[in-house]
Amino acid sequence: LREAAILGDDAGAGRVYTAGCVTSLAGGVAQGFHRDGDEPGCVNVFCPLVNVDAANGPTELIVGSHLWSRQQAAEVAALAEGDSAFAARARVVRASAERGALLLFDFRTLHRGARHPPTLERDEG
Repeated sequence: LREAAILGDDAGAGRVYTAGCVTSLAGGVAQGFHRDGDEPGCVNVFCPLVNVDAANGPTELIVGSHLWSRQQAAEVAALAEGDSAFAARARVVRASAERGALLLFDFRTLHRGARHPPTLERDEG
């Protein structure tokens, strides 16, 4: 796809808002579902430094949650807290990716880091 087809009138106006690195420790618990912000037009880019699959705790995303209001997103995130069956009822995608691949999603998408087995660590840039 061409940049203009994705960004429309804002093509070429992109900039890095923030950058960081997340280390997911062995035995780490799942994060709560959260948004990284409410600004439309921002995109998260994750680049795993190891292969990520169901066995080592991929990022989980709730499909369509970027379209929800701030209040709706907060209510769903609160409902998911401590509810182990939530993912089965909601439209949750577990994002497997090969080392070096890019995972892009809307900044407003509810997402979380999944639980990690006690013997695995993973880094993400």
